[in-house]
Formats: sequence, C-alpha cells, structure tokens
Amino acid sequence: MIKEIVIKNLEELQERMLQQNATLIYDEKLLDYLADNGTDVYNGARPLARLINRVVLAPIARKLVVLPKQSGLFYEFTVVVEGNPPGKDENGEVETIEKRKLNFKVREIRK
Repeated sequence: MIKEIVIKNLEELQERMLQQNATLIYDEKLLDYLADNGTDVYNGARPLARLINRVVLAPIARKLVVLPKQSGLFYEFTVVVEGNPPGKDENGEVETIEKRKLNFKVREIRK
C-alpha cells in the first residue's frame, strides 16, 4: 500500500517535470527507500510527501535552475540509490542507521 502512495507521488512529480522539459527515471530501490523512510508508526504515510520534496524534488529543482533552457532540449534525471537498507551488517550485527544515499545523474537529450 505504501509503495502505491510513493508511485502516485512520483507520478505527480513526473507530470510537473514534463512541463520543465525533464523526466524522472527510477527503479524499485527508490520506491523501497521512500517507503522505508517516509512512514512512521504514529503518522503512517503523512511524512512521505515531505521526504519526497526534500530528497527528490529539491535536488532536481536545484539542478534544473542552472541547466540551459533551449528549444528542443530535454533532461533525463536518473535517481540511483546507493548502499543497502538497514538490516544486519557484515558482522551479523543489527544496523538501524540509514546509510543509503540518492545520487542524481542528468542526461541531456536533444530532440
């Protein structure tokens, strides 16, 4: 259920990005990251939108502002989640600290 909410939020972001001649590409790892970090016991999925704004939208917006705006120019933002989710570390110890990082790669496409 949470992943469906994540997908809906990312689809809304995607629609906004298309108006700026940009698109967002992501995989299941981003869905997992957002679902894991955008929910809590007390608030459910309410913090999810704030997390998406902070870790996905804000970095993309900062990059879009400085990229050249030209007719026929389109930008493809690929979000890569690096690292493993919290769980057991290499020694079998329980690891609860979030160490995954989001990395944004931008590709310029001329139409």
